Amino acid sequence: MYNIQVNNEDAVLVLSGDVDLQTTADLKNEISELQGVKTLDIKASGVNYIDSSGVAVLLMTRQHCMTNGIELTLSVISTPVFRVLQIAKLDKLLPIDQVVDSEGGGLDNFGIDAAKDQSGE
Repeated sequence: MYNIQVNNEDAVLVLSGDVDLQTTADLKNEISELQGVKTLDIKASGVNYIDSSGVAVLLMTRQHCMTNGIELTLSVISTPVFRVLQIAKLDKLLPIDQVVDSEGGGLDNFGIDAAKDQSGE
């Protein structure tokens, strides 16, 4: 599932659930029609599963942004998405800011748990 919101020159793409062949065809069309914005922020903290078609859409989005002078950021992605990108060696290619578990709990910054325990130690 996805939702794209455009506010003036800023666009936000929120991905959730499964990003697979069933959702990516429409998503590709939406992204390819994205014009007149300066930034695109992808928020994928609610993604539980991503397949190769989802990864392909992320790469297509990167290319679209580079071609059209749009600054791309993946401000927050889920651990399952990050693991797939790591395996594909794409975690360094895509501008990932933060990784969180898909339940929205503790923060994970590139595989390193950044959340503090309850005692603050």
